[in-house]
Amino acid sequence: MSPNTSSSDISSTSNAEILRELFRKILHSLLGESAGETVLLLLEKNLQQDLGRTLWEDPRRIYYELFKIFGEGTKVLINIMISRINQEFKLNIESEKIMKLACSKDQSSAEELRSIMRLIVKLYRDFMN
Repeated sequence: MSPNTSSSDISSTSNAEILRELFRKILHSLLGESAGETVLLLLEKNLQQDLGRTLWEDPRRIYYELFKIFGEGTKVLINIMISRINQEFKLNIESEKIMKLACSKDQSSAEELRSIMRLIVKLYRDFMN
């Protein structure tokens, strides 16, 4: 991310929508539709903000909200979610790295996560076209 780029560069609503849709699809595939929707509803209720936008602006918050729901199982869930993303888009993202970045208070960690999310959004768009 360049110094002139802020977290608001997701201003294109479609990026937030894509992140939310991917999160939803992966949760549904892992937990089933009913349980996946329940988790999404709990997350959005607790976040009081769109899930995709929060993933982009404050990924740390998503991690901790998931932790409230799944406890230590959050690490397993994220590991499987990242495996699905890797499989779907032929990537090699390390889930441990994602969790470390997501838990960090450091702004550069959030920016690194956004860079990864940008790549995933781009690949998703390419896949859908």
